[in-house]
Amino acid sequence: MTNATLLYAMQVSLDGFMEAPGHDISWTAPDPEAHTYMNEMEAATVVSLYGRRLFELMESYWPTADEDPNAAPEVAQYARVWRESPKVVFSNTLDAVTGNARLVRGDAAEEVARIKRETDGLITVGGAHLAASLMRAELVDQIEVLVYPVLIGEGTPLLPELRDRVGLELEATRTFRQSGVVSLRYRVRR
Repeated sequence: MTNATLLYAMQVSLDGFMEAPGHDISWTAPDPEAHTYMNEMEAATVVSLYGRRLFELMESYWPTADEDPNAAPEVAQYARVWRESPKVVFSNTLDAVTGNARLVRGDAAEEVARIKRETDGLITVGGAHLAASLMRAELVDQIEVLVYPVLIGEGTPLLPELRDRVGLELEATRTFRQSGVVSLRYRVRR
């Protein structure tokens, strides 16, 4: 028996959106303290699960972000950690993935259940639609939202297509004073 925890961690607006229309996430630039916190979470992750859209977004920036001579130290650190972190990308449309990633087609819930059975440690999932499907399959153990002090009005919700009520128990909070970002971590009640 393994000791895996599947965490859905996402940055959201105060009104519950993870991106504005047009896939705009420009409002999510964290302050150095919050970025360092996210770096620590990424470093503690043994495998990251991505949906196609979020992986493509991350892949467009992070593999070379530390090569920018003007990159803040916490940005360069995240780039190095992200590049080395094992990733699983779920997509039926991508032909291939690069770097330290592998592509999975088909039933995400079945593959994630297998990964959880065979993994010890923290597994993170990114991407609203993938996370919602894993919530419906009752595979997500924790949800952490970093709530940004902004209202964007519309966009992609944190958990689209979630049909049933899910009970949560607060596990931890943290406030990043410089930016006003608040981290809320919940355990999913089963």
